[in-house]
Amino acid sequence: MRSPSLLVLCALLAHPLAVAAARCATELSVAFNRTTSLADGTVWDEDSRVAYPPGYAWKESGDVWRGCLCVLRPCLRKCCPAGQAFNASSRRCDREPPEAAAAWRQLTVHDALAPDLAFAASAGPPHFATLVGEPCRHGRFRLRPDRYPEDAFSLLSSGELLVNATAERFDASRYCLEFFDDSAEVGAIGCFLPEPVVAPAEVVRGALLLASVPFLLATFALHALVPRRRKLHGWNVMSYVASTTVSYLALAAVQLFTNHVSGTLCTAAAFIIYFSFLASFFWLNVMCFDIFWTFSGFRSLRGTAREREHKKFIIYSIYSWGCPLILLSVTLVMQFHNDIPDGLLRPQFGVKRCWFPDDITILAYFYGPVGVLVLCNIILFILTAIRIAQLKRETAMLKGTDSRRHDDDNRQRFNLYLKLFLVMGVNWSMEVISGLVGGPEYVWYVTDICNTLQGVLIFVIFVWKDRIRRMLMEKFCPKRASTKLSKSTVVTYSTRASPSRLSHGVLNNKVTDNSNGDVVKITAITPISDDSDVP
Repeated sequence: MRSPSLLVLCALLAHPLAVAAARCATELSVAFNRTTSLADGTVWDEDSRVAYPPGYAWKESGDVWRGCLCVLRPCLRKCCPAGQAFNASSRRCDREPPEAAAAWRQLTVHDALAPDLAFAASAGPPHFATLVGEPCRHGRFRLRPDRYPEDAFSLLSSGELLVNATAERFDASRYCLEFFDDSAEVGAIGCFLPEPVVAPAEVVRGALLLASVPFLLATFALHALVPRRRKLHGWNVMSYVASTTVSYLALAAVQLFTNHVSGTLCTAAAFIIYFSFLASFFWLNVMCFDIFWTFSGFRSLRGTAREREHKKFIIYSIYSWGCPLILLSVTLVMQFHNDIPDGLLRPQFGVKRCWFPDDITILAYFYGPVGVLVLCNIILFILTAIRIAQLKRETAMLKGTDSRRHDDDNRQRFNLYLKLFLVMGVNWSMEVISGLVGGPEYVWYVTDICNTLQGVLIFVIFVWKDRIRRMLMEKFCPKRASTKLSKSTVVTYSTRASPSRLSHGVLNNKVTDNSNGDVVKITAITPISDDSDVP
C-alpha cells in the first residue's frame, strides 16, 4: 500500500497550478482582469480573447489574473510601448520617429524549419504575442550589430533571440527589441542572468590579494620616506610597487564583488587590471636592464651622479609607462572601434567576465607581451651573471676597499632583482600552465596562494632586513639608534694602507700609526652608516 505522503506528492505534481508554476516565469506571463471561468477549468481572457487551459492561468491578487501567454504561443518583447522608441539622448522611451516603421519591416524571423516571417510595423510577425517592457532585473547589455559584428542576432520562430557569434539563446524573459534613434535600426537589449554566489575560493583569493596590499604600501613608504632610498633603485622599486598595488586592488575588487561589478564598471576594471599588470612587468624589465647596465661597462650618461640617475629614471619611466599605454590604446581600439575586420581578435572585456573571455585572446593580448619581457629578463640575468663572474676573476686582487664594497653592493642588488624575478616569473608561469593544462582547481591552490601573496614576498625581499631596520631606527628614533651604535664592540684591524684612505667613511675612530707607516691599527670603530644603494 502506498504511503499517504507519496499520494499527496503525486496529487501536487498533477495539480494544474503546479504545472503552470513549473512552465511559466512571471516575465513570460501577462496580467488581465476581465475573465470568464469555464466548467473544465479554462480561463478566458475577454480583452485579449485568449483561452488559458487549466493550469496556465492563476489568480494573482484581487481581480487580477496572470496567464502564461508565452507558453501557448511564441512571444517576442518590445522595450517601449507601441508607438514609442528609445531616445539615446534622454535614455528613455519617446515618440517613435517616422523611419522606425521601415526599420521594423526590415527585421525578419528566421528558422531552418519554418519560412521567414516578416514583421508588420512594430506589432510583430503574425501568430506572435508581443510583450512590452524591459524585463532585466540583474543588469543589461545592448547588442549593436551596427558597430560590432559579433553582436549580430537572429529571431527564431519560437520567439527566441539567437546571438549568432556565440549561439546563445534568449527567450522573451531575457531580451527586448527596440528601434534606437542613434543607430537608425532595430537593436536588442539582453539581460544578464542572476550572478552566482561568489565561490569560497574567489573570496579567499580576494582576501589574500587585499592582505598583500599593506605590505606593498609599506615597501613603497620605506623607499619614499627614507632619504637614502630615494635613489634610482628606490624610484624603480616604488614605481614597480605602485603599479602592482593598483593591479591587486582592482583584481581583489573584482574577485570579492563579482555580483556588483557588471557592464561599464566591469569593463573599466578589466582595463585597469590590464594596464597595471603590464606596467609592473615593464618595471621589472627595467630593473633587470639597470643591473645589466651597471655591470656591462657601457658608457654612462653625462653629468653628476645625481643627474645621471635622474636622466635614467626619466628614460625608464617613458619606457615602463609608455609601452603599457601603447598596448592599452591598441586594446581600447580593438574593443570599441566599429570597423575592425571580423578575423581579428577583440579583447571583449566585460562580455563573459571582467577580463579576457578565453585562452586565445589572453595569450594574444597579455601573455604574449609578458612572455617576451620574461624572456628578455632571463637573457639579461644570464649576461649579468657572466659579467659578474668575469669581473670577480679579473679584479679580485686589484680593487681597493671602497671599490670592492661598491661591487658587493651591486651584486647584492643583482641578487635582490633575481629573487624578485623568480617570484614573479615562476608564479606567472604556473598561472599560464594552469590555464592551458586545466584540471581540478585544488591542484593549483599552492601557486594561486603564492601569486596572491606576492606583496608579502616583495616586502620580505626588499624590506625585512637588519640593515633596513637600522635605517628606520635612525630615521624615526635617532636617540635610540645613537645609543645602540655607541655600544659597538671594539675591533682591531691590520692592513697595509695609508691612514688617510682607511679613515675615509669611518666615523669617530682612532687611527694609530706604527714606526714604518705601513701597518695601521684601528680601534673602537663605530659601525659605518650605510649609504649604499642596496635595499
